[in-house]
Amino acid sequence: MKRRKATSITPIAAQIVGIEWYDGLLGYAEPNCPVLAICLDNGRMQLMRSESDDNAVCIDTGIKPVKCKWNCNGTILAVAGFQLGGSSQDARELWMVQVMMQDADLDAQCQTKPCS
Repeated sequence: MKRRKATSITPIAAQIVGIEWYDGLLGYAEPNCPVLAICLDNGRMQLMRSESDDNAVCIDTGIKPVKCKWNCNGTILAVAGFQLGGSSQDARELWMVQVMMQDADLDAQCQTKPCS
């Protein structure tokens, strides 16, 4: 997964496949952590601390997501999707789940680049 800072909204032909907002009922993993996840069908996901977050993070998941979901206490975000594998004549969908953890160092997991 590649991580980028969301610097501007670029008009692209992508559709939202999931919007997940952790409600904070069971507390937060750390102060000011992301609670809003927006997944697009082009593989990008934006993590935000609020609906008006000026410092959102844009992640390229490397898959075609179909669903994203926070766990019950907001420490783990799972993204389910697929990649096409094999030759063009023999292409198969390879389904997978990617997991983002709030208490993990995102910079260690992802490459940071500005969104363009």
